[in-house]
Amino acid sequence: MATSNSARTRTATLLTLGALVVATVLGFLYLQARSGERTTDDAFVDGDVVVVAAETAGRVERIYVTDNSLVRQGAPLLDVDTDDLRLSLDEATAGLDAAEAQRSSLPASAPVSSVRAAAAAMRAARAKVARVNLAIARARPLAPITGYVARRVVAVGTSVQPGQPLMAIVLPAVWVTANFKETDTADLRAGQRVDIEIDAYPGVRLTGSVQSVQRASGQAFSLLPPENASGNFVRTVQRVPVKIAFDSVPAGLQLGPGLSARVSVHVHS
Repeated sequence: MATSNSARTRTATLLTLGALVVATVLGFLYLQARSGERTTDDAFVDGDVVVVAAETAGRVERIYVTDNSLVRQGAPLLDVDTDDLRLSLDEATAGLDAAEAQRSSLPASAPVSSVRAAAAAMRAARAKVARVNLAIARARPLAPITGYVARRVVAVGTSVQPGQPLMAIVLPAVWVTANFKETDTADLRAGQRVDIEIDAYPGVRLTGSVQSVQRASGQAFSLLPPENASGNFVRTVQRVPVKIAFDSVPAGLQLGPGLSARVSVHVHS
């Protein structure tokens, strides 16, 4: 019986030692593999977003686009009421006609000063007509780029003023902005391979490459940058934005600015 217990003890000891050896080897291999990577989950899908603002005051009469729809560059987005502008155009046109009539009625012997004054009045009248026509044209804003409509904040009947945001257009082209710790950026170089995971599509592995490393940390652009010259100084690790381009995006993946991501850069590849 004692011999049997001793054999079982030796077997258990050998199994335990074997498991420790395997765990040590696997841990060493894992650390070796990870030593060639720089990873962060402080990353997100990024892209260009163009905000379309009103250029003419008035009431929105018609909207030609819907939320999240694709709009082509140059396509009309909406119409702003132009009744007041049409009246202004009639007034400006009448002023131009009067200026032209005055210029034509001058005799050939008219003083040079009178001729110049009449010519100046005509130019001013033409400029006023052109300005009103431009305002009428701007009452129908056109899509400045091809993209997807987002954050539409106007509806038919809304009164708008020049400069008021109407909607945003998101470009289809996207990339990843990854905020690496400053202590991880020494080995980052343009062209290095990157593995990308998007939280919205778990299990889907995407690849890309480092395009550029920003020459300033995020705090350099903060609205309230820290004042290290006053008060107590607290040293914190800064984050440096790194732009990562996708190699390709599979069909069916709707990637847009703001989606969370996780990236691993192969720094020794």
